[in-house]
Amino acid sequence: MRKSRRAAALVLPLGLYARGFSAGWAWDWWRSMGSPRWVCSPMVDQSERAFRLLCRRYGVHLAYTPMLHAEPFASDEAYRRSFFDAWEPAQLDGQQDADRPLIAQLGGDDPKTLLRAARLLEPHVDAVDLNFGCPTEDARRGGHATHSPRCRRYGAYLLRDPRLVARLVSTLSSGLRRVPVTAKMRLLRDRSATLELAGAIEQAGAAALCIHGRTLEQRPKYAKSRKEDLAPDWDAIAEIRKVLNIPVIANGGIETRQDAVRCQELTGCAAVMSAEALLESPDLFAEERMEEPAIPRLLRLSREFLDLAQAFPCALKYPPTKSHLFKLLHRLLGEDQAEARRAQAAGQSLTPKMLWQLKIITADFFREATRAEAGAHGVPGA
Repeated sequence: MRKSRRAAALVLPLGLYARGFSAGWAWDWWRSMGSPRWVCSPMVDQSERAFRLLCRRYGVHLAYTPMLHAEPFASDEAYRRSFFDAWEPAQLDGQQDADRPLIAQLGGDDPKTLLRAARLLEPHVDAVDLNFGCPTEDARRGGHATHSPRCRRYGAYLLRDPRLVARLVSTLSSGLRRVPVTAKMRLLRDRSATLELAGAIEQAGAAALCIHGRTLEQRPKYAKSRKEDLAPDWDAIAEIRKVLNIPVIANGGIETRQDAVRCQELTGCAAVMSAEALLESPDLFAEERMEEPAIPRLLRLSREFLDLAQAFPCALKYPPTKSHLFKLLHRLLGEDQAEARRAQAAGQSLTPKMLWQLKIITADFFREATRAEAGAHGVPGA
């Protein structure tokens, strides 16, 4: 790939390229993970181990941890123990480490701090990812209500400083010894600037790049344009993929498996990532879904998730268990239950007793829904 002067100027003389890194090595690393095709996105406080394992049962080949703030992760043992859940292998379904391959994502803007955090992570993951894609206000300000006040800015706002982006990638690619660094970014408003920055990230030593096919300004909450203008630009992703020599992951607008297949065919990317849609359909990537009505399917997935949440409890002060259940079941809950949902959502923790009660309720719903569906189809004994 020919590098423009602008792209070359962004890259510091660091990184894996300075140590003889080549795109061939990046593809060797990709193949060592089984050449993953379907990917579970990093989601703040959402892509925890229980949920990752559920998604892996249904076709996800590669998963990311929730984003970890580099500053508290590098300096605070309590934060590390609460927010990173892959210190030990996950033994499940006969697999010694069912939660691999796994990429840990970091957020931050200080090279030394990010490297300290990444070195703590590298014995336990297959790569460390840098967050240049998050468009939230938390990313702009740095920090989150449930996180340490020492959090720094991260996400798509860093794309406004291309030199810093290249420096962050270079620092990790030269400083990590066991695993490579990857990055996740959004499109810039200018297509040529996007191509140049993607090339600079590759030159700085990234082994893979995930592209979300929207700009920072296309975040729905703030966009003033019509909904159709918020569609992800898969053509732009395809153009980026053509000029890079490392694996590219496409992200944005993946709501069904058919979307994923179509996106991969259009972009030619090595893999396709989904985020929000997986929260409602953890079996989104399943090649062959069981022939079953929607209600029993969602209740079955909820029960599976609860089993995994019990087997692999989340150490967060405010676990996302109920949030996952609401995402899975919200279409089954009538509007007359809105007050009950709000009351349940107001709770800040889920005790083992409450978790067990939810399992019983889910099982009862499952049996009731199965009988109702069978009766509707005239099945004897319904």
